[in-house]
Amino acid sequence: MLRLPKRVARVQLRPQSLRYYSNEAADFANRKQRIADDINEHKKTWYPLLQQVQEEKDHVVRLKDFKEKFHHVTLENPHPSHVTVRGRVTKLRRASKGLVFMDLVQDGIKVQTVVKMHAMDPELSKQEFQEKIETFRPGDVVSVTGKPGRTPAGELSLIAVRPAELLTPCLHPLPSNQSGDVHKRLANRVVDFSTSPESREMIYARATVIAYVRRFFSDRGFLEVETPILSDVAGGASARPFTTESNHLTRTKKKSKSDCKEITTQIALRVAPELWLKRLVISGFDKVFEVGPSFRNESIDSTHNPEFTTCEFYWGYAELKDLTDTLEEFFIGLLTTVITKHPSYSERLTPWLEEFKKGIKHVDFLKTIADKSGHELPRDLTDVDGLVSMYKSLGLKLPSVLSPAKLWDELAAEYVEKSGRVLLITNQPELMSPLAKSWTRDGYALSKRFELFIGGMEYANGYEEENSPFAQMDKFVSQQQSRDEHADDEAHVQDSGYVTDMEWGLPPTAGCGIGIDRLVMFITGAKSIQQVIPFAGLKMAR
Repeated sequence: MLRLPKRVARVQLRPQSLRYYSNEAADFANRKQRIADDINEHKKTWYPLLQQVQEEKDHVVRLKDFKEKFHHVTLENPHPSHVTVRGRVTKLRRASKGLVFMDLVQDGIKVQTVVKMHAMDPELSKQEFQEKIETFRPGDVVSVTGKPGRTPAGELSLIAVRPAELLTPCLHPLPSNQSGDVHKRLANRVVDFSTSPESREMIYARATVIAYVRRFFSDRGFLEVETPILSDVAGGASARPFTTESNHLTRTKKKSKSDCKEITTQIALRVAPELWLKRLVISGFDKVFEVGPSFRNESIDSTHNPEFTTCEFYWGYAELKDLTDTLEEFFIGLLTTVITKHPSYSERLTPWLEEFKKGIKHVDFLKTIADKSGHELPRDLTDVDGLVSMYKSLGLKLPSVLSPAKLWDELAAEYVEKSGRVLLITNQPELMSPLAKSWTRDGYALSKRFELFIGGMEYANGYEEENSPFAQMDKFVSQQQSRDEHADDEAHVQDSGYVTDMEWGLPPTAGCGIGIDRLVMFITGAKSIQQVIPFAGLKMAR
């Protein structure tokens, strides 16, 4: 039975020890140089193979399995078998010259290991024990072999019977206090994850969300597919694409019989998978979905990242009500799942769950703008002069691009999007939704579309899809005119290839896109989209 001193003694540590240095960074810098010298001079193996540090008889268990398998052991009756555990040292506490505690973490599970000089088999001298212990630092990855037992305090621990083995040394001191400045923490994501349980939990929650999304749609008969990331046309959304050139896809431009020039083909990262997924519906795959990345060469802020993840699903022979009913079911199930698997988010998510159970509030796009602004709307929704006059009358700042779509979008942000905690905005102007079916009300051309907003932020966007190739081409032409007349480079690009594919017959179809990153922000309460993406933005690449 392990006996530990009741009080932790103050001990004089050797000069090499961590506490000897007033500057922890200097200690790690010296360590890094020492390791580099040893490696260059072939003096010591600091990064061994696992087979080099374990015996054939060793029974290796993961920390999660260790806790489950040995939870029954007591102080008086430690388990007789030897097991080996591995993990990262998060805390290293010296109780005396012959007793050290090391907390190891693996898979998010912590287990305490007790390294006691007199428990070694064979027993080490004080000098040998000290030399072994002085090797380790917080942040190191180690392997420890011992007997499962408990300390007098009752904590399940591994009582080491051999000196711990270093698998990977940490070459920098881990910060003891995490900065409250999110952007400063995001500047070094590796350190952030290493030291912040909150940051790690957000990534675990992200995995829960994505797994739920896949299960939800698969269980309802939707087929998960993958569609191209690169294409010669970046259609499917009003957005500016990232473009590049292919060195192998070339075409010849002839100025004359003797003057020919090889021209590389411009290609773009997709801004949305929509048109590819609707091609599959045309092909007979009536219920499809995709979870994957899209890319937009636009602003970077707390809710926008150039690379982001979405789920888009398309449902042949369905209408908007089918989508809205499905979304309500989706969110109720998602919140229930997250509350169960991640109890730390329960307090903030439970009121939202009750909100969704009450049903989603529907608001009309044009009517809400008219009611809240108190201003009469232009009879022609494409009338830029009329919209500019309305802005000036209301004292609103004009957007940098004076296209009808941009002007209406800003009005919606001002008067509609914050009209409730959970709301569905419907009946947007046709000009804002060129891929959606259209209808007319009171002389206004509107779209069969909705946007789901939660707490003032957009999370989903759904259409009854335009399935007439003739109407679709007219809408693409109008979008091209907007690009040319108003320098609106986020207007939809014309994809004549998609229109040609539509001629084979797109059934009446409803489709919806859900922003996964924003969804995880909502779930976790993250302040920035970069917090819920493992490595976000372009700074990490530099």
